[in-house]
Amino acid sequence: MDDGAEARRRLEASGGPVLLTGWRDVLFHHLAIDPATLQPHVPFELDLHDGQAYVSIVLFSQDRLRLAAGGMARRLIPGAGAARLCNLRTYVRAGDEGAVYFLREWISDPLASAVAPCVYGLPTVPAQIRYENDVTAGILFGQVAAGADRLDVSARLDYAAAEEGAPADSLTHFLLERYRAVTDRGRPRAFRIWHPSWRVQRVTAEIGDDALLRRVAPWYDLAAAPFTQFTRGMATVLIGRPRLLTPLRSAARVSGLSR
Repeated sequence: MDDGAEARRRLEASGGPVLLTGWRDVLFHHLAIDPATLQPHVPFELDLHDGQAYVSIVLFSQDRLRLAAGGMARRLIPGAGAARLCNLRTYVRAGDEGAVYFLREWISDPLASAVAPCVYGLPTVPAQIRYENDVTAGILFGQVAAGADRLDVSARLDYAAAEEGAPADSLTHFLLERYRAVTDRGRPRAFRIWHPSWRVQRVTAEIGDDALLRRVAPWYDLAAAPFTQFTRGMATVLIGRPRLLTPLRSAARVSGLSR
């Protein structure tokens, strides 16, 4: 059974989707880092690819976030569910599955930034986010500002670069084909998602102002070997209900490191 089919089966077995949305113009900027450096900052066991840990900065727009049963939120509040987001995430083991763990998430919708931590345990904060993407011209730009700190990311599409899927055992598969997320704000929680398999292309990217990352990621200067991928996104994303997990072991116990 392929990843997507198994992910959909597990989502349905856990109660099915409670939210529907779409993700548009998604830019993944990946960083490699020594797991011994990152593990003390992550309360789950890191998932490694060829002995290396990874962190990704993901910039995207969200469309039409709504309840799975009837889309009531969208009908009650015209325009609700549209937002710009940027998350900082890494990759962990949760039971027998690989999962995404969010280190920080910035969102342009103040209401969502208040609700998401309470319901899903996401480390979400409000931010001013501006995306100027001209895919026809091959130019992408994102700016995320929270307080006095900013993150500026510029990218250029290479039209000679093919749009590719994620073959099993590839690094792209390891980074992108994950259908479970775990959080630890307040109480550790997990939730499932489903979407079509990613198809991405490599792009050339440059980070300008990075004060926002330095503020929240003390390990940032030790991350290296970045590469960046882009996709126009997908119209259908299903999000399941959050489930409480058993209390987490500390990162120190997981990794054998002291805090």
